[in-house]
Amino acid sequence: MPKYKTGLVILFLCALPYALLFPAIFGTKVILFPDHLSFFYPYKYVASQMYRECRMHLWDPYIFAGLPMGAEIQTGLFYPLNFFFLALPVFKAIAQFAAFHLFLASLFMYLYLRGIALSRSSSLFGALVFAYNGFSFVHTEQLSIISTCAWLPLILLLIERASRARGVVYPVLAGIAMGSQFLAGHPQMALINVLAIAAYVIFLLHTSSLSGRRAGTKRLAITAILITALGLSLASIALIPFAEVYPFSLRAHAGADPSTDIALAPGRLHTLLLPQLRPKAEELDEVTGSVYAGTVPFLLAILAAAMLKKRLVRFYSLLALLSLLAAFGRATPLWRVFSLLAPFRLAFQIPLRFLFPYMLSISALSAIALDSIPEIRERIAIAARCLWVIIAVLIALTILLLLSPGTRDFLVHSTVGGVRAPVKCILMLSACALLFHLWARGRITRVLLVISLTCLTLADLLPFDYGYLKFGDESIALAKPEVFNFFERDKSLYRVSILDRDIGLNLPMVYKIQNVSGYSPVILSDTLHYSIYNATHSHDLSRVQSVSRFYLLPNLDTKMSGLMNIKYHVAPFMKEGVRYMGISQMKKIYPRAFLVPRYTVVPERNAILEILGNEEFDPTKVILLETDAGLENYNFMPSTGGEAQVIYFAPDRIDIATRAETDSLLFVSEIFFPGWRVFIDGIEGRIYRANFIFRSVPLRRGEHRVSFIYDPLSFRVGKYISISSLALCLCLLTWGMRRRSQRDAQAP
Repeated sequence: MPKYKTGLVILFLCALPYALLFPAIFGTKVILFPDHLSFFYPYKYVASQMYRECRMHLWDPYIFAGLPMGAEIQTGLFYPLNFFFLALPVFKAIAQFAAFHLFLASLFMYLYLRGIALSRSSSLFGALVFAYNGFSFVHTEQLSIISTCAWLPLILLLIERASRARGVVYPVLAGIAMGSQFLAGHPQMALINVLAIAAYVIFLLHTSSLSGRRAGTKRLAITAILITALGLSLASIALIPFAEVYPFSLRAHAGADPSTDIALAPGRLHTLLLPQLRPKAEELDEVTGSVYAGTVPFLLAILAAAMLKKRLVRFYSLLALLSLLAAFGRATPLWRVFSLLAPFRLAFQIPLRFLFPYMLSISALSAIALDSIPEIRERIAIAARCLWVIIAVLIALTILLLLSPGTRDFLVHSTVGGVRAPVKCILMLSACALLFHLWARGRITRVLLVISLTCLTLADLLPFDYGYLKFGDESIALAKPEVFNFFERDKSLYRVSILDRDIGLNLPMVYKIQNVSGYSPVILSDTLHYSIYNATHSHDLSRVQSVSRFYLLPNLDTKMSGLMNIKYHVAPFMKEGVRYMGISQMKKIYPRAFLVPRYTVVPERNAILEILGNEEFDPTKVILLETDAGLENYNFMPSTGGEAQVIYFAPDRIDIATRAETDSLLFVSEIFFPGWRVFIDGIEGRIYRANFIFRSVPLRRGEHRVSFIYDPLSFRVGKYISISSLALCLCLLTWGMRRRSQRDAQAP
C-alpha cells in the first residue's frame, strides 16, 4: 500500500505541470516569453540540429560577428536532459523541458522532505509549494534557471544520506546532481545553490558536533568538499570554456552595474502576502511575480518558526531571513560585505534571485509545520484566535484605504490588481483560521486539515502562476520574417545590421544569416567597444549595463562598418499606419578576406579605433597591429597585387585561397579570439590581432590555402576532464553497489 500511494503522488506531481502547460505541449499554442523568442528558441534550434547531426559547433558566426557558442553556458549545450530537443519541434521541446523540470523540482523536494522523516502528505504539500511558488513559475521564461534550481533538493537529500551512511554511492550521486545543476546553464543560480548547500552542510556539521560524533563530522566535511569537486569536474566541459570567455565579456569590463538594482525593495515587503498580479509598464515579470510563495505556506512557515524548537526549523528560519536580506541588495550591509569578495560577486549580480533559498525555506518550514500540527494542537488554537484579530485589522485597513482616494491609488498601483490581492489574502487567512479552530476543537481530522490546506494552496498558487504564462499561436511564432527571404537570395558572404529588437537579436541564427547584433550574456566587450566607437566615437563603456545582452547598430555606412563586412542595414519604418522593414545597402563595404601590403604597429588600443574612425584611413593599404613579433623575416612592399577568396565557410572552419605577388598580410573580417588556429598549406601559423578585433595572417608570395579552425584548448581540456570524471563516477557506483550487496548478503 505505501508503494502504491507513493506511485500516485509521483503520478500527480508529473501530471500537474503538463496540465498547466497543456496548450503548448499538446495543443497548437507555444510559450511566447520574450526570452524564449529572442534567446532560447534560436540557440535550442541550432543545438537540436547539432544533436541530430552528432556534430558540435563551438563557434557561433551568426551574432555579434562571431561568438564562442561553446562558452555560452546559459544555452545548456551539454546538459544531459536536452533529449527533448532531439526529436520534438523546438517550441514543443521548450514546453516539455519546462514542464519536466517543474516535475523534477516537485519530485526532488518531495523525496527530500520524505528523507527528513516527514509524512507523505506534508512532503507533498512542501513539494507543491517549492515547484509552484512565484519564483519557480515566473522563471519558466528562463529555462536555464528552472533547470538549475530543480536539482537543489536532490543534492540536499543525497548529502543528508551521505552524512548518515558510509560508502561512496550517495556522495557520487550527489556529485552527479551537482554537476547536472552546473551543466543546466545558469552560473548565478548554481552559485546561489552552492551557497545554500554550504549552509546546509555547516548545519549538518554543527548537528554532528553537538552529538559528539567528531569522526562523522570530519568525514562529512571531506565528503562535501569531494562532492563539490566532483560536480565541478563533471561540468568542466561547460565551465572551463565559460571561465575562458568571461574575462573577455562585457560583464568583466563594463563600468555600470545596474543589475544590482534588480532587488526586493523594502517598500515591496507587502508583496510577500499581497502579490502583484501583473507587472507594471516596463517592469520585469521577475520583479513582480517571483516574490510570492502563497498565503497558506507563508502562514505555516511563520507558525513553524514561532512554535517549533527543532534544529532544522531554526536552520531554515535563519536561511529564509538571510535570503531575504540578500534579496534586498544594496539596501542592506550584507550585499556590501559579500560583493567585496570576488567569488560572491556573480551570485549578487541580481540580488532578487536570492529569493530562491527563501522559497526553499518556506517550502520546508510549511511542510514541517503541517507535519508537526499534532504536537502544537493547543498553540494552534491560540494562533487561530490571533488570526481572527489580524483579519479584522486587515479588513478595517482595507476599508480605510478604499475610502481614502490617495491611499486607494497607492493600493491599486502597488498591487496592480485593485482590491483582489488584499481580498484574496483575507479570504485565505480566514479559511486557515477556521480550519485551525476546527482542528483544535477536534471537529475535523488531521487528514482533512492537510487536504484542505493543500487545496487552498493550489487554489492560490496555480491561478497566480497561470496568469504569468504567455501563450501564442505556433504559426505566428514560427513565421519567417519576410526580410530574411531577401537575404537568402544573396548567396555572397556578408553580414547584416538589423535595427529591430524583434528580429534583430538571435533569430537570424535560425536562418544562418550573419548578424552584427545579437543577444548573449557573454557578449564580447571588444566587439561592443568597436561598435559603440563606430556609432559615437566614444570609448566610454561606463554607461553600458554589465547585464546588457544585446546591442543594435544604427545605419552607419562607415569604413569601420565596412570592415565588419556589413552589406545591408535593416530598420523598421511606418507608412500609412503600416509597419515595414526597410533595407539599405552599404557603399563602404570590404570583402570578408583581402590582402594588405603592409602594416603599422599601434600598441595603444584606443588609438587604433581613432585611426579606424578617420574616414581618410584606407584599411586596404595598411593593417594596424598591436605587435610585429615574428614578422622580421617578411619582405612587405608598399604595394602588391593579388587576391583572396573564401572557398569554404562553416561555423568552426574557414578556408581561403590566396595569391600574392609579394609577401602580404591576409586580413580576415572575423573576430580575434583564443582557440582559433590557422594552417597555411597544412602548416600551423600565427594569427595576429588586426584593426582592434579582427584577424591577420602573414603570407609569403605565391599561392596558398589558409584554413582557420576553431579548436579551443579550454574545450578539449574540459571535455577530457568531464569524460574522465564520468568514468570515475561509473566505476565508483559499480564498486559501491557491489560492496552494499555484499554487506546485505552477509547481514543476518
